[in-house]
Amino acid sequence: MAFDGHIIFYQPEISVTYEQLLCQLFAFLHVNEAEHALLLEKSGFHDEETQLGQWENVGLEFILREIMPRRRQKDCLHCWWDRLPLQEQLCEEIDKALPEEIRDDWCPCLSDAVITLGPHLWDNVLQDHLFMSAWSFSIETYYGCPNDWERAREIIRNCPTFQVIVDRLNSLFGPVKHFTYWYG
Repeated sequence: MAFDGHIIFYQPEISVTYEQLLCQLFAFLHVNEAEHALLLEKSGFHDEETQLGQWENVGLEFILREIMPRRRQKDCLHCWWDRLPLQEQLCEEIDKALPEEIRDDWCPCLSDAVITLGPHLWDNVLQDHLFMSAWSFSIETYYGCPNDWERAREIIRNCPTFQVIVDRLNSLFGPVKHFTYWYG
């Protein structure tokens, strides 16, 4: 069975506008354009998701001017990148810290960095754990899964860059939650 992994930093509610949130997250990631952007209705509800628009190499100003005004309360904007320094640093730390006996076929360095803005359902049905985010920053791995999820989660949480991400997001938005799971 093929698995994808999700290292998610999120909040169930927002304390600023989505436009302010987007600008702060782009600044946090040191980017001014998204490699990919996707606007979805019912994001995370896989059987019911509807794609409302898709863009490539789109600047922050265009997103704010053209895409965000189209986003309704129930819609979720996804922006993602194939390689970002923060993402690569975290994935390299995980890769070095992960013992072979629990790695199995998981390749944490095969990943994307993703921002979601708007309601998104995270469906870790393998562990009967569902939750909604109002926004998130996540590292999405797309090959394999470790054979001991609890130990892998602990290793991920102990990576220095993981704590840097938590501390920086906390300073920007208040307490963030985080969760890691694999789905296949």
